Amino acid sequence: MLFLFPELILCGLGLGATVAALFCRGRGAGRWALYGFFVCLAGVVTGLCLLAYAIDLGPEATGQLTPEFIARTFAVDPLSLFFSTLALAVCGLAMLFSMEFVEEVLEEHPAEFLALIAFASLGIACVARSRDLITLFFSLELVSISGYLLSGMLRREPRSLEAALKYFLIGAVSSAIMLFGMSLIYGLTGATDLRVLRDAVGEGHLHAVGQLAGVRMVSSQDPMVITGILCIVVGLGFKIAMVPFHMWCPDVYEGAPTPATAFLSVGPKAAGFVAIVRLLMLTFAPSSGPVPWAQPVLWLCALTMTLGNVVACRQTNLKRMLAYSSIAHSGYILIAVVSLGSADLALPAIVMYLIAYVLMNVGAFSVVIALSNIEGREDIHAYNGLSKRSPYLAYAWVIFAMSLAGVPPTAGFLGKLYVFMAALDDRVRLYWLAVVGVANAVISVWYYFRVARHMFFVEGVRTEPIRVGRGAGWAIGLSLAGTLVLVPLFPWLISFATSAAQVLGAW
Repeated sequence: MLFLFPELILCGLGLGATVAALFCRGRGAGRWALYGFFVCLAGVVTGLCLLAYAIDLGPEATGQLTPEFIARTFAVDPLSLFFSTLALAVCGLAMLFSMEFVEEVLEEHPAEFLALIAFASLGIACVARSRDLITLFFSLELVSISGYLLSGMLRREPRSLEAALKYFLIGAVSSAIMLFGMSLIYGLTGATDLRVLRDAVGEGHLHAVGQLAGVRMVSSQDPMVITGILCIVVGLGFKIAMVPFHMWCPDVYEGAPTPATAFLSVGPKAAGFVAIVRLLMLTFAPSSGPVPWAQPVLWLCALTMTLGNVVACRQTNLKRMLAYSSIAHSGYILIAVVSLGSADLALPAIVMYLIAYVLMNVGAFSVVIALSNIEGREDIHAYNGLSKRSPYLAYAWVIFAMSLAGVPPTAGFLGKLYVFMAALDDRVRLYWLAVVGVANAVISVWYYFRVARHMFFVEGVRTEPIRVGRGAGWAIGLSLAGTLVLVPLFPWLISFATSAAQVLGAW
């Protein structure tokens, strides 16, 4: 139970906020957000200490410390513990930048908002831990259902209700398609355990499967197996907003409350990519050579990057712009996904990019939240002359824009660098895809820094100084620190992710 510490904290936070909802209104919920942040901060520190302890013990000793009934369903390895700790950090940052929203804007049920954030983060952590198709599906649904409710928290706002309805309908369809793919795999093999499926679908290891009654061996080239895997890819494609399954993203991001949008931009995406790693790399990928599902995803990857960046250039609403930016970042991460099984840097690149993405996207949205709390607007003209009203917000945006665009010396630059290096691996040789990625990174510079131009070089109508709320201000400061301080830590993180990839390869 020691290595399930992040999940226990998130579950306790969710239950505590649910109980607090019976008694707390207004400012009471804001205090709960601050308390929740400090609990998450303590949990992150403890999780990192446990991570170092787990790496020092090794995977075998770590597994021996876990009760058997838990080990059968939940993975206890350094990578899953790392993603659980990341989910805890996302929860803490979300509670922090939501403080002013739950205190001043959300009149009804503010504590439920915090509970939903905690339960969605718990779902992300459980996705990273899942060793079974059933556990994985229910963990993803915990993230999705919490997201539906978060996007519709402003019940008197038609845009919020519309966003929740669109998100629910499209999310339900994506879940049904993914569940259909999982049922096909189960029907063919008779197994839901990912370790058994790894041996039952593919090239061999029949000795492991033969000892399990009712498990059938099938070829990875079987049309029904390929259909099942593609259905799973489609379902996860909705979760990560991969083109052509992205249509919900801009409308939901624009209509949902801004703090909910900020959380939805990183939470479900992180869960989706962790599920992709668990399923498509560790379960259905062959031990050597290219994966059979990589070719269609290859073209969708290029399309996702290009459409996201090109359409973002035309947006004047910052939430819609960041929505299309989020779609483009899914395309960048997919470059490493299609390199899984061939490039040694693929998994480390995914880990690095997700960390950088969480920090820089949360930071950028926190700037939007800070101004939206005062102006009540998200259009680009609301940022005219912001450098004179709040230099802190303006310069913070510049740094986050540099990281989102991949400009050195930021975490976003190193994330993109390792993703492109995975595509340029001698065994992958996706040179054209790396060129498309670099070209899209150049395109993104324009729309990120167009906002900066309005902040520094366009005169605004209002000139009074802006007082940044303590929650959003701290979230921006922590994201800034992570975006810049993460750079010298990258060698250690790459070493850790590479070691974790070797451990998972033998999992």
